[in-house]
Amino acid sequence: MSHEEQWEANRKFLDDAISRGDEILLATPLERLHIGSWYERELRYLASRGFRPDAGARRLVLVS
Repeated sequence: MSHEEQWEANRKFLDDAISRGDEILLATPLERLHIGSWYERELRYLASRGFRPDAGARRLVLVS
């Protein structure tokens, strides 16, 4: 798979989780974020859909 095909598969996975109302837990602490990583791209995508870290920064919650 190309990088773009990988991202599209990952984006679909995230969209499916969002549509099911799944809880989004962060397996990697935010302070370990690396600029340009897949993790950063996932977080930016979820932020664009209204998700923000909770008070403990261990999961993402939908902000209305």
